[in-house]
Amino acid sequence: MGLRRAFGWSVIESVGSRVFDLVALWLVMNALPDSEIAIFGLATAAIFLFNLFFIAPETALMRFQKEWKKEGCLPLYLGAFVGFNCIKLLVHMFGLIIAVVYVGFNGVFYAIVFSLATQLIQLAEISRIYHRMELQQNFVAKYELILKFAWMMVCGSVFYFKSAAWYFGIFAVWALLSAIFWISVLYRGMRFDIPFNGMAKVLVETVKGFSLWSHMAGVITVFLYNANVLFLQWFGKVEVEDVALMTVVNKTANLFFVIPMFIQGFVPVVLANSNNQGRNMRIVLLGNGAISFIQFAAFLLAGTLFGRLFGVENNMVEEYYRLGIWVCLGIFILNIGRPISTFLMMKAPPWRVFAFVFLPVALLAVLVFGYASFQFQTVGVAVACCVIYCALTLVLFVNFILFRTNKNR
Repeated sequence: MGLRRAFGWSVIESVGSRVFDLVALWLVMNALPDSEIAIFGLATAAIFLFNLFFIAPETALMRFQKEWKKEGCLPLYLGAFVGFNCIKLLVHMFGLIIAVVYVGFNGVFYAIVFSLATQLIQLAEISRIYHRMELQQNFVAKYELILKFAWMMVCGSVFYFKSAAWYFGIFAVWALLSAIFWISVLYRGMRFDIPFNGMAKVLVETVKGFSLWSHMAGVITVFLYNANVLFLQWFGKVEVEDVALMTVVNKTANLFFVIPMFIQGFVPVVLANSNNQGRNMRIVLLGNGAISFIQFAAFLLAGTLFGRLFGVENNMVEEYYRLGIWVCLGIFILNIGRPISTFLMMKAPPWRVFAFVFLPVALLAVLVFGYASFQFQTVGVAVACCVIYCALTLVLFVNFILFRTNKNR
């Protein structure tokens, strides 16, 4: 499959997944009462704390898969990645037992369940990355859309149970079934074994060269996406209804990351399979920018409708729209620079990208979110989102220009 067809299938997967995610979120937000939405928001926002420790070495496939395949050692790396992800799942299971014994079935327990589900999704991502790098986007899109459609349908059951606990339970089961499917597909194609004796050596080699810095950048990114809810809860001195409203704003606005995220994920494919990287990168940037603008325009025109669709009460819809404009404006600006983030990770030293792009913005975010939530509550954290996303975009472009300037010397 050529790059153009692969990109087309990536777009189909992106749009289709976004539609199913949108409907699933609509079902959940309309089914849960405010108290349960607040639990949902806080448990999911805390995911960056877990991601901080659970590194994803398989991201190195995006940079080295072609090289490893040529050298004949790709099955060794795939087996090590699968084995390490299984260890992470066992750690989560142990954490759930500890949580039940000492704190019971509260927000901490649900946060661990959500993290467990995301690790199952990450396990499945090993197979998806492999197939995308082999230009099998049509295969990935077909089955990923089937799985996402099934998830959307299952979310309808939340209307009956009206419980965040039920949501996290079915999410974990769905993620488990997805992981079993994708790893089975990968095994049939590659016949890898888990190298128990040499796994540590393989992982250390992979992590120190690329995955550690990619992982830390990803942790900071997830933190930036969810920090507004957390800081509002910690420092905002607000009612549970305010946390619930900000959760709805955050979850619906973050849907606008989905398509640009898939386009961003196509950048390693372009860099690994294209003879004209500059031209194809410009196409990716232009297409991504156009989609990002359309998304923001859609919220400007129909933001109040989005609020009503996702269960916001009539007397809070205008507030939802005002908060959403700030968050969506920041997302629109950040989406324009998303492909540059991956380009820099693939081409520049990853540690340098982390140190000069993501780390400074993370430190700035702690200060801005802390002050904004304490002084201005919901409006403050919404505006803070826009400020931080703009800052990250600016730093990305500055580092991209510096990289190109130094390369051309």
